[in-house]
Amino acid sequence: MKKFRNLVLTGVILGVPLLTAELTQANTINLNLIINGEVISSVSPVQSNGTTLVPVRVVSEQLGANIEWDSSTQKIVVEKGNVSVEMQIGSATGKINGQATSLTTEPVVINGTTMIPLRFVSEAFDVPVEWDSVTSTVLINSSIEDLAKVSTNVVEYNAESKFDGVYNNNVAFNTVTPSKISVTSGVYGDLNGLTDGNSQSGIGMSNGDSIQYDFATTTAITGIEIWGGASSEDWHFEYTENDRPKKLLLEFSNNTSIIVNLKDITDQGVIFDEVYTDYVKVTLLEYYAGAAKASDTNIREMKILANYVSINNPTIREYTAEHWYSVMTDRAFGIEPSSIVASSQLADEGNHNYSPYKTQDWDDSTAWVEGVSGDGVGEWILFNLQPNTEIRAFIMTNGLTTNENLYLANNRIKKARLDFSDGSSCILNFADNELDPQGINWENPVVTDYVKVTILETYAGTKYNDTCISKVDIMNYNLIY
Repeated sequence: MKKFRNLVLTGVILGVPLLTAELTQANTINLNLIINGEVISSVSPVQSNGTTLVPVRVVSEQLGANIEWDSSTQKIVVEKGNVSVEMQIGSATGKINGQATSLTTEPVVINGTTMIPLRFVSEAFDVPVEWDSVTSTVLINSSIEDLAKVSTNVVEYNAESKFDGVYNNNVAFNTVTPSKISVTSGVYGDLNGLTDGNSQSGIGMSNGDSIQYDFATTTAITGIEIWGGASSEDWHFEYTENDRPKKLLLEFSNNTSIIVNLKDITDQGVIFDEVYTDYVKVTLLEYYAGAAKASDTNIREMKILANYVSINNPTIREYTAEHWYSVMTDRAFGIEPSSIVASSQLADEGNHNYSPYKTQDWDDSTAWVEGVSGDGVGEWILFNLQPNTEIRAFIMTNGLTTNENLYLANNRIKKARLDFSDGSSCILNFADNELDPQGINWENPVVTDYVKVTILETYAGTKYNDTCISKVDIMNYNLIY
């Protein structure tokens, strides 16, 4: 949540047709609006050229102010209590109780409706205004928990009972260690206690406060586990006396977010669709009130989860790739993909092409190279096979292996996830400084329609931030190394 005072803002809409030049709707972006905790749908605020415009008549009426309009001078007067604000269409000068002051921008017109600077009005009448970038919402005299009323595009999850990283007694997790934990000013307590495994420590916070876990690299996460409420030797008394978290907003660096509805129990969590993110920001939206009517909500532990696996039927296992000195003679007996697709590829440079099909051309001087900004974490290449193909080995020549200099200059894969059409997956860890193939044999074959390789971690190149795969071999028999 960002305060509006840190942004450049303009405009409030007045429902009066004017004979002035108009700013067309095509030049604007619609936003959500909440005033006094109520979602306003009759007239939407907009954003134009980086400035935000909101409806004056609705805003003024909701705040109990009076509006006067002089059509001959195109002057707008908004009055509340002993404060009078004057503005004029096309003028960047306004007045507060007769005292001239500069506006961030002059009032304009959108589709026959007048717009005046929100900052000017909000500061004149001392009205709190906030902005939420995830839901594109302007909040006037409202609180962050009201965001749930407009977050129709934000997926909501209901937490399930958990214990020691086990979900429904069937799924176990790896946890992601944050490189840094930061909080808003209202949060107090032991931040390290959130991840130290000691459920006696933790933090206190109020509605609207946030905790942010930053990661050293872009990370694939799949869930969150929460221990809410206070705890001591007489834990049940402490738990019921103090406030407990009820609803959380989770925001990620890819500009997506989810809402988590918590039960009134001490240990719980949710699994959600995998998200690649540089951080997780957790904001308290609602709480269960404690008997002591304390003003703070307690969280004792908060873990970010990744790579969950079924305990009864494990589908994700982690392996270290073995070193093969050569598989060239074996390629004639490998499985030829029916087609290959990738999430991205680097643009051609002269005669150099970085298509995913370069992984199958038997030329170690070529490679598939992902094409997004950054290190390519989250990018993938998918090898389509014939239906129900039985595979027993996966071999990959990592990096750009034209020569050692180019190998080191570009990124190489450190960790990748292999997904199969039967719903199973595995994690494969690769050694660095290996221009030769690396891979894995499966004792029991995998029956699948495809093999999808997703980049999870990389070794950094000395010159380029592009991740490369020179060759991939999918085998229907085990290799001897």
